[in-house]
Amino acid sequence: DLAYVMYTSGSTGQPKGVAVRHVDVSALALDGRFVRGHESVLAHSPQAFDASTYELWVPLLSGGRIVVAPRETVTPALLRDSVETHGISAMWLTAALFHLFAQEDPGCLAGLGEVWTGGEAVQAEAVSKVRAACPGLVVVDGYGPTETTTFATSYRMEPDAEVPATVPIGRPLDNMQALVLDGSLHPVPVGV
Repeated sequence: DLAYVMYTSGSTGQPKGVAVRHVDVSALALDGRFVRGHESVLAHSPQAFDASTYELWVPLLSGGRIVVAPRETVTPALLRDSVETHGISAMWLTAALFHLFAQEDPGCLAGLGEVWTGGEAVQAEAVSKVRAACPGLVVVDGYGPTETTTFATSYRMEPDAEVPATVPIGRPLDNMQALVLDGSLHPVPVGV
């Protein structure tokens, strides 16, 4: 059954309603990538943004908890305080916000286990800065349109792994399939 309708203009610029079913939310929340490490998630996205689905349902459907951020803008200081005070283990940041924090205060994510980022290309330089300031932090590029209930693919960068020069979007989440097509909508081989 329908869980909600989220309105987005996506990449087309034309507003449309995306119907998301309960099974879609469950599939996201119960994906194997979220089994561990997302027990306490900072909820700071507006409800009209699809990342709020991750922030609410991933921890709650696995027995975890959410920490609702204050209404003010998320800042490095707020992140430091929230991680320390509430034991936040994971969170989502748009790539733009992740890049800004990497430039201004890359250590503000210290204490987190994982940070998921995306929504646009994730800069390798930003990932490297954050990981240098936060040993042990896993950075994940999460990619997907609203139609896939927040994420369709992910690329996990472990603390000791080299950061690729161009951060890929990764591999499909559980029960997802990713197809890469050329300009004529024909499938292309891996690596193209």
